Amino acid sequence: MALSPSFVSAEFISGLCVHPLDKLEIAVKENVEMTKHGLRVLAIAVGEQQEEKELEFKGLIGIADPPREEAIQA
Repeated sequence: MALSPSFVSAEFISGLCVHPLDKLEIAVKENVEMTKHGLRVLAIAVGEQQEEKELEFKGLIGIADPPREEAIQA
């Protein structure tokens, strides 16, 4: 069966993955650090089922999304 990727918030992913708790705790801490630096964070996980359960956590993606000039001036 093909792997099905899931992209969700880092806070949400811990309830869906079947990893040791310490690995997910590290991911949650990294998420906090990344957001402190102004990044939007997505968690990536894959699974062999259509449903989002028993996923394998793959990593975090930090996206730099600075505010537009118009928003800063407002």
